[in-house]
Amino acid sequence: MVTDTRDRAMFLLMLRCGLRVGEVRNLSLGDLYLQPTPGLLPRLWLHGKGDVQRVVYLSHQARRALQDWLAVRPTSADPAVFLNRFGQRLTVTGIQQRLAYRCACQRADLWITCHQLRQCAASRA
Repeated sequence: MVTDTRDRAMFLLMLRCGLRVGEVRNLSLGDLYLQPTPGLLPRLWLHGKGDVQRVVYLSHQARRALQDWLAVRPTSADPAVFLNRFGQRLTVTGIQQRLAYRCACQRADLWITCHQLRQCAASRA
């Protein structure tokens, strides 16, 4: 179980919404539409692979985790949603290492990659 609020939000975006690790890294506060106008669902605007823009709708679980993180996110001049301990945007490698070494993978003695989280989202669709 992932207990860190930031990590939980990052991994649920990959698992439930199918985000690539690079999309999680590039996510900025201006890309979030968590309180949409009536008739529209909560969503993210992503700049994905090949700089292609796409909209991703949030699952209830991913939205809740993201809101929980934003409630405790440190104030920073960097508009990144996910910050490192220095208040700067996390790197792709930093996100991958959080999953591999600091979260459930190491404690459970299994290897899960960020891309496998994304693939789980695709297999559920």
